[in-house]
Amino acid sequence: MTFVRTVGQRHPKRILRKLLRDPKVPTVMFVGPEGVGKATLAHEFAEALAEESGFGEKVRNLTCQDVHILSPVPPIPRGPRPLEFYGSTATIGISAIRRIKAEVVKPPIVLPYKLVIVMNVENSTTEAQNSMLKLLEEGWRRTLFILISSNPHRVLPTIRSRSLIIRFSPLTREEFAEVVGVEEPILYEVSGHSAGVAKYLLMRMGRMEEIRRVINAWKEFVFGSKTATLTLLDAFQKYGIPIIRLGYYVLREMHGDGALSYERFRRLYEALYDAEEGYRRRLPEPFLHVLAAWNPHPGSSQAYST
Repeated sequence: MTFVRTVGQRHPKRILRKLLRDPKVPTVMFVGPEGVGKATLAHEFAEALAEESGFGEKVRNLTCQDVHILSPVPPIPRGPRPLEFYGSTATIGISAIRRIKAEVVKPPIVLPYKLVIVMNVENSTTEAQNSMLKLLEEGWRRTLFILISSNPHRVLPTIRSRSLIIRFSPLTREEFAEVVGVEEPILYEVSGHSAGVAKYLLMRMGRMEEIRRVINAWKEFVFGSKTATLTLLDAFQKYGIPIIRLGYYVLREMHGDGALSYERFRRLYEALYDAEEGYRRRLPEPFLHVLAAWNPHPGSSQAYST
């Protein structure tokens, strides 16, 4: 099994080939940046497990009784991670964990063992994570859990300690271009080298010209442009999370170039993080965190100084 749909990631592939032959651990956790192939490789692993029994097509169509996918966003056939996933505010609740427990108590039907894939496990509620921990502690002999996380610090330490951690690397420029199908250096940087995030940005914003327009608005906003402020507010209403991602990129670039002091950089970066969390939690007007952080004293001539 070569795991051809997953670009790069030689180390994780090597470990999974061994697990296919002899799954010695009941729980593994895929850890790494967003959009670098964690979900794709988990799905390919499930297909490889099923191919020997002749049920690979059922796995691809999400109809195999022995493969279960938990996700904040419903999975889709032939690819468990729709692009809407990247801007989702959804969570995994305790009821989903209870449904999985009801399945793993049953013996596998067509595969050597059951496979449970939990997408973005950090987006599980606290109650769900505690229930998941109890489920993992019971040590199901014929079940393998694959937990996928881009933010493992938000996962209970006790869950992490029970898992074999498999680390995924950022994509190289060549790997990124192969997956996205676009050679745009700025898209590679803006997305944090994540093919999934890049595809999501293009899906939401339509074209590179729109991405560049918002990047320029961020730069003008940092230097005090009121017009840029209105542009960003409008863009945030239209696109949501992608605007915050572009803001992160601009702040890093401007601070690295010496155009933004560390104090201003830190304040705005924290405000962007608060805005992102507010958006995910569906709080009212989350983008106002950014405006308040940058202009704490309206009318002051120093409010926008760098």
